[in-house]
Amino acid sequence: MEYNDLSKPASEATRQIHQAMKTLLDFDDPHEKECALRNCLKKVENLEIKNAEGEVIWSQKIACLDQEQEVETINPSLYRNAWLNHQTGLFKVVDGIYQVRGYDMSNLTVIAGETGWIVCDPLISCECSAAALALVNAVLGTRPVSAVVISHPHLDHFGGIKGIVSEEAVQNGSVPIIVPEH
Repeated sequence: MEYNDLSKPASEATRQIHQAMKTLLDFDDPHEKECALRNCLKKVENLEIKNAEGEVIWSQKIACLDQEQEVETINPSLYRNAWLNHQTGLFKVVDGIYQVRGYDMSNLTVIAGETGWIVCDPLISCECSAAALALVNAVLGTRPVSAVVISHPHLDHFGGIKGIVSEEAVQNGSVPIIVPEH
């Protein structure tokens, strides 16, 4: 997102509404920021993922979210929520379970299994899931994918399967894919 000559400052009515919002919530409370960054093993700044043709297919380069301070044209509560969700990288959930956040509109979760990574919900595209798994392997050590778990049949939870496992490995049974019935 780029600001250009068409951008306008907030109107007086918008400023008043946003000021009123600031009285409803404690924007100085650091708890939510601490939660968003808790157990971050590797923070990734300005992430851009490209396809084989070099086209950007996923970007976290959002100019207004580079700073923690809100933008006057955006509701302060929505801005804070967007900023918190914009924290990109590899996070430890608990021992043996990790999440890659910000590499797509959903999170890729990996579980350290006995024979490799059990990958849960491999994102929306092959490029995003491959990049997320590469981050996991770079930080935690390279392991093969030993299974894929799909929590539910929304595209952002299975679209990237072929970015982390080959069709041949699935067809020959060496990497099971576990999905909900029906």
